[in-house]
Amino acid sequence: MRQLSPNLRGARPGARLDQVTDPIAVDGGLAVRAMRDRRADYELMRRWLNSPHVREWWDPDLPAHTYERVVDEYRPYMTASSTTTACMITVDGADAGYIQFYPWAGEADYQQQLGLALPATAWGLDVFIGEQHLLHRGYGRRAVALICAHLAAERGATEVDLLTELDNLRAQNAYLAAGFTRVAVYLDTDTRHGERVRSWLMRWEPAGVARRVGSGAR
Repeated sequence: MRQLSPNLRGARPGARLDQVTDPIAVDGGLAVRAMRDRRADYELMRRWLNSPHVREWWDPDLPAHTYERVVDEYRPYMTASSTTTACMITVDGADAGYIQFYPWAGEADYQQQLGLALPATAWGLDVFIGEQHLLHRGYGRRAVALICAHLAAERGATEVDLLTELDNLRAQNAYLAAGFTRVAVYLDTDTRHGERVRSWLMRWEPAGVARRVGSGAR
């Protein structure tokens, strides 16, 4: 798995969108904004990543996240050289979850480890809803659909590909509802109990694009 202005420092988590920054994409009361290089966002991520419902599927074999580890992992995504864009999902102006997206072309080593051969115009994403009381309300599905449309319209994506663990049916159902299809099963580099996990490669393609079959060796 996987730029910010100092003028934004001091905005509160959960502040209204017009008090924080311009969102990347909006769907009614749901929006996606850039993660900011500030303590409040890192502390929020630390709390979310250590929540049982997130930790169950997000790096379950690794130790609990400290504030320092969150900064080490996520601050690089906010540099000009990063190909990964780290974002917060907001609902009615309040921070609700996390989503990141990146071009698969920048993940050559990861593709090789998986046995994937994706086109240069393929993008990937990872997502979770951090606030437990907002689960099962369709916000993850809406955020994923919103970012897929953004990637197709603004970044030239011809497909969005992601991997999700075979047993993570909640995530798979959300992706299916957002327009993804299951493509094939791969052995991901993420581990559970020390073993690499079998995961579905799932794919979203914009309407009107001929569906591509296959993605390289498994």
